[in-house]
Amino acid sequence: MDTSPNQPSPAAKIALIAVLAVYVLLNVGYALAFPIFESWDEPHHYEYVRYLIEQRRLPIQYPGGGQTEFHQPPAYYAVTALLTAYLPADSYTPEANPAFGQESWHGHNQNAFIHPRAVEGWPWRGTALNVHLMRLLSVGWGLVSLLAVWHLSARLQPDEPGGEWLRVGAVALTAFNPTFLVLMGSINSMVLATAIGAGLALALVDVATRGLNDRLALATGALFGLAALTRWTMAPFLASFLGAVVVSRAAWKRPWRAAGWTLITLLVGASIAGWWSARSIRLYGDPLALSVLYDSWGEGRPVGAPSMLSGVPTLLSSYWGSFGPWGSIALPDWVHWLLLMFTFIGMGGLAWRWIDGKLSADAKRAIFVLGSITVGTFVFAVIAGSQSRFGVQQRWLVPGHPAAMVVLALGWWHILSGERLLPWARISWGVLPLILSVGSLFWVILPAYAPPQTVDDPALLDYQTGYDVTVGDFARLIGVSVPSRAEPGQRATIRVCWETLKPTTESYWLFVQLVGANQQRLAGIDSVPGRGNYPTTDWTAGLSHCTDWPVLLPPDAPPGLYTVQVGLYERESLHRLEATLPSGSGRPGTPFNPPIVGQVLVEASPGDPPAEAETVDADFGGAIRLRAVRMPEAIRPGDAPLITLYWEALSPPPQPYTVYIHLAEPGDPASLLAQSDGPPRDGLYPTDLWPVGALVPDAHRLTLPADLPGGVYELRIGLYDLASGARLPGPEPDGSFALPLRVIGP
Repeated sequence: MDTSPNQPSPAAKIALIAVLAVYVLLNVGYALAFPIFESWDEPHHYEYVRYLIEQRRLPIQYPGGGQTEFHQPPAYYAVTALLTAYLPADSYTPEANPAFGQESWHGHNQNAFIHPRAVEGWPWRGTALNVHLMRLLSVGWGLVSLLAVWHLSARLQPDEPGGEWLRVGAVALTAFNPTFLVLMGSINSMVLATAIGAGLALALVDVATRGLNDRLALATGALFGLAALTRWTMAPFLASFLGAVVVSRAAWKRPWRAAGWTLITLLVGASIAGWWSARSIRLYGDPLALSVLYDSWGEGRPVGAPSMLSGVPTLLSSYWGSFGPWGSIALPDWVHWLLLMFTFIGMGGLAWRWIDGKLSADAKRAIFVLGSITVGTFVFAVIAGSQSRFGVQQRWLVPGHPAAMVVLALGWWHILSGERLLPWARISWGVLPLILSVGSLFWVILPAYAPPQTVDDPALLDYQTGYDVTVGDFARLIGVSVPSRAEPGQRATIRVCWETLKPTTESYWLFVQLVGANQQRLAGIDSVPGRGNYPTTDWTAGLSHCTDWPVLLPPDAPPGLYTVQVGLYERESLHRLEATLPSGSGRPGTPFNPPIVGQVLVEASPGDPPAEAETVDADFGGAIRLRAVRMPEAIRPGDAPLITLYWEALSPPPQPYTVYIHLAEPGDPASLLAQSDGPPRDGLYPTDLWPVGALVPDAHRLTLPADLPGGVYELRIGLYDLASGARLPGPEPDGSFALPLRVIGP
């Protein structure tokens, strides 16, 4: 293997141009797919750039000044400000989406901000124009990184026919990582840090294989200075530089000369960036401004935080694709496992070739340097994540991404080393990240931020049950699809379809709720319409749309028949818009608040009563069995204890029965002292819906007389037909099951 750059063939150059062209198209697609400020900390990076443009001076992060990036070094922001200072701007800031960052996103509200297309859509203006053009500049920094990878991989180009195709594969592997594409399509100082990281990787490989000289020392020092003025998170490259010096042949031949050039390199970097460290010490008391970072972002290792290594799985799985603010949009788990296997197999191929003894000494030096950059950035991300309340973030890996992908490309090149393979076929593995990046864009990212499809004719929409309910004065509920059954812990997908009667300037919220007895909410979603992507201010008169709402039921959802309610309301006042039936319904203008559009049955499942319940075994007519009873240990006169019965259907109950709980004198069922009669679960779960073998918890409240003397009484429990009054046969002659109840006297 030759570590000197080889001239690529015309075919390889054409392939490179094709890869770069596809990269630009994809990266622009990624930049356009994300609404403004939906990338990592983008509002704060944008604020820094605009501050430089408008104030023409460096910002200061004051203690208690809130979350900003003003503590960051200025290189990226200054360059971006110089290139965009001519753009007109306004004071527009998207409204934060309160529904973002719920316990689980459930496939909706993956946007941290609300994005009215009327303001942010094409043609861009003001803030939207600034953001998109700044993102296009980031695409350019991505191109710089890829060109550096082209030259970097030349240092490891196999000395064999077609070896230059490794360079094409390395560029493709770097370019088509979705995390790289997301970052390179956003406003973030990491984009410049990545370009500098690629340049440093190239310089450090030369240091390891050729040794430091005057030109290389000046270039490397300048890159370190720029790195320090961009992100202090570039610190791992400094350790890799020292490692590159140590392993170089020149250092062993002339150690004092190598030490001198090393010192010069560091002095060059310090002369470029030292002023910034001095400013940070003067303003914040430390050269990296960590104190003000911790203050503004609330950082620092949280009390009781998990171990440092706990972030490793997240970092590995998110490296190839986790999108949106704080990973609100993620690839399926099987994709992450596939890519982890792809990564480890490629690294294994390189390790095998190293052990096989077929790598030259200079190749090993180059791989050592690139590997140290890869490991260094990974370790830094793990450590930084352990100190952050936000956890590990894969964007911290991106400055080392070019170095890592060159090493991975070399590993796969050696795996596909068969002599019968054409040179270009030996980089066929580059198709995998290309498929991944295209699939992530079109099947994951775009759908997450897309508004629902609208139609002119409501008849073109697909729903189960049609409605004609006017909500407010601008919208009409025209149809819903409600599943008949749902399982605890699972999602019930409820489709809601609307027609816009006229435009509105108000941004109303939508609710979809599953409600039980006494209007108790079991589950639901409150959101900007269109899963957070279609505010009512964007609704166009005459157009109709549907949205599927994945309502997540709690894992412990009690069984029952729940009603589904939908509607619109004012976010600030929580006032629900009036819903009325149409004039042709026979009840013109009749309120329908809230619109009840269906029922969902949550069935009971087999199980055992809780340990604190008293186990019983009472058979009622061979159809229903009482398995356990739970009630308070201490009951006094005037109390209203909650008594929970645990039923099981032995055979399909033929009809709904009413449950009764009577308090009587011992041995005298007719001596009725207190009673509580009612359908199971307050009518929410009639017995004729009970599946055989399932455990049905059923709570009733029994109010005791205030003058009841203390003593032991009988609690008689049973079931009867409400229409006829006929009781199901039970263990006792009167059809009940008797249980002693001790009442503590005053």
